[in-house]
Amino acid sequence: MTTSTQSSKKSADTHDKPLSEHARAVGDSVKDLGHAARDEVRERVAQTSEQARDSFDHAVDAVGSQVRARPLQSLLWTAGAGILIGMLIARRN
Repeated sequence: MTTSTQSSKKSADTHDKPLSEHARAVGDSVKDLGHAARDEVRERVAQTSEQARDSFDHAVDAVGSQVRARPLQSLLWTAGAGILIGMLIARRN
């Protein structure tokens, strides 16, 4: 069979299929794309979550080392922040 005969036969086969089969094929393709997109989003969320967790752990370690290095200064900063927050809350009420 020649190429033009093959393509016309393929075209005829395509026209012979009912519309429901084409719709099902399109639906399957969309479903597959949706699954692929979902998997990609899950992977990116997992990576971002891991990076955020690592950043948070690093920040906690940094604050902890500062508190151990300067306990009195840390206590005074914390007390000052508490007083400031208390004053702001008291003003609202």
